[in-house]
Amino acid sequence: MKRNLELEAERPRGTPDCVIGRGVAVEGRLACGGFLRVEGRCSGSLESEGDIVVAEGAEVQADIKGRNVVVAGTAAGSIEAGDAVHLTSAARVKSSVVAKRFSMDEGAVFSGKVGRPAE
Repeated sequence: MKRNLELEAERPRGTPDCVIGRGVAVEGRLACGGFLRVEGRCSGSLESEGDIVVAEGAEVQADIKGRNVVVAGTAAGSIEAGDAVHLTSAARVKSSVVAKRFSMDEGAVFSGKVGRPAE
């Protein structure tokens, strides 16, 4: 059964292992061992062994690396996913993307390039 990554952006599975809440700003390198949800502002780099969700209203100017990455907010920098990257209709992204799968909803704004990982 295929997972609906857009729904995960709005209704995450369980409790995230790490949350950057609204009104919180983080600069530098943030590494998380599991599910990371960003609702605030980040700059630098975000890394997770699990999924990363950039929620609607979040602003990220960072290199992002995770298993699956869902963007519903604003992101600039590189995005690398072990599996999939999905942009929801609210996403505003200026980035280079490397992932096995890439999808975006109607209304999403994307400027950049998309490639597959080297095998």
